[in-house]
Amino acid sequence: MHHARKAAEAIAECSQASQNLTCPDVCIMERIIEDAMFEQWKQFYAPNDSGEDYDLRAAFSAGAHPDASGHWPDLFKKPNHPTFSVESVYAVGSDAAKAGKWKGNRFIPPQGNKVNAR
Repeated sequence: MHHARKAAEAIAECSQASQNLTCPDVCIMERIIEDAMFEQWKQFYAPNDSGEDYDLRAAFSAGAHPDASGHWPDLFKKPNHPTFSVESVYAVGSDAAKAGKWKGNRFIPPQGNKVNAR
């Protein structure tokens, strides 16, 4: 992937430059590079997704991407996602009660009153 090569080159340049910088400067440079990599990743995988109901930053950090049908892993769905499930890292505490379950390709909401397909 072209973006990965550009990012690797930028990181190498940053690493060389960082030898003369203080820790806060290095951290700022690393954050700028990470943000640029995330924006490229988002533009490729989710250009029109606001991230309102899915944690795109966490998906990026984990190396996640949508499957061939365009479905994202449940792991990073937020509690306001229509098919928020027990597979999400956010299905904890009081939000666990909002999480449904998957039975095959059928989504079973926590109260069982609506079924959605994956």
